[in-house]
Amino acid sequence: MIEEKIFAGHKTCYGCGVACKKNAEVKDGPFKMEKGPGPEYETIATFGCMCLNSSIESIAKANEICNRNGMDTITCGSTIAFAIECFENGLITEKDTDGIRLTWGNSEAIVKMTEKIARREGFGAVLAQGSLKAAEHIGGNAADFLTTVKGLEAPMHDPRSAHGYGLAYAISPRGACHEASLTFEAEGGTIFIPEIPELSSDLPEGSEGRAELNVAAQDYGMFFSNCAVFCNLGGMPLNATQAINLVNYVTGFDYTLEEVLAAGRRLWYLKRGLTNLFGARAKDDRLPRRLMTVLEEGPTEGSVPDMDRMLAEFYELRDFDSDGVPTKKVLDQVGLPDLAALLHQS
Repeated sequence: MIEEKIFAGHKTCYGCGVACKKNAEVKDGPFKMEKGPGPEYETIATFGCMCLNSSIESIAKANEICNRNGMDTITCGSTIAFAIECFENGLITEKDTDGIRLTWGNSEAIVKMTEKIARREGFGAVLAQGSLKAAEHIGGNAADFLTTVKGLEAPMHDPRSAHGYGLAYAISPRGACHEASLTFEAEGGTIFIPEIPELSSDLPEGSEGRAELNVAAQDYGMFFSNCAVFCNLGGMPLNATQAINLVNYVTGFDYTLEEVLAAGRRLWYLKRGLTNLFGARAKDDRLPRRLMTVLEEGPTEGSVPDMDRMLAEFYELRDFDSDGVPTKKVLDQVGLPDLAALLHQS
């Protein structure tokens, strides 16, 4: 469908063998758009699958609107899908949505609401705050339709199929994000780091070993993705030795694996501690009801993450107190005494 209807050639970063970027163009019709960056997987899933929308042209148009207005397509598409479910369940009507029939598969309505969100116009101003704030505005049982953690809409990788994702979403400083660490890549099998046992082990299905996986993926991921800024797609073939060597060759430094893991660990605790300073606590390290609902059919039939087990194991490994705050002892150990003083003033 993409090749036939919107594909307008490949465009990728210099020398990359993955070539994930594609151009799109819609030459005529209600969703006409100039040649430009096309929708990728997350965008197609949110504006398409989640909205039961089969029009790839409308998805490309919504993607263009988001790109031109600096909007995240996961959040925008998920928020519109949330609004559609509210509409279908009678929580909002056309009176609320400025006359737009927000029904499943209504591609024109999806694009119109994307435009309204971009302009913060009418009901678009409500949805522009994200689905969590919109649920508070709508009321009733709107919260039952949320996929958010700490206010951020979950990406298109279901934690019922890979339980480590569930833990990663729950304890991420910014909420349900698949790129806040390397858990997504490690559990998904796209990276293999033989120098780090937790990132090269063959884990059984379920929740076993996911706390250890997340800790390792965070510590190494802070170096790999956040500090060295390797692309998580283009950098997939690299093991830790190769990645560190590349950084050393470019910078003239002489980092070791132990040093980058220590730096990554310190950075992760800094992020977590700042999140705690802004008010996040253990109660926020949870998945929404929608993502913890047991499915009765399909490849994830009967599977939900054992969040209580994984969180308990993770808190112990990270030396958190029962409220989800790193202890003063561990913050001092990783070289963050000022943060420790702020979090433990008493």
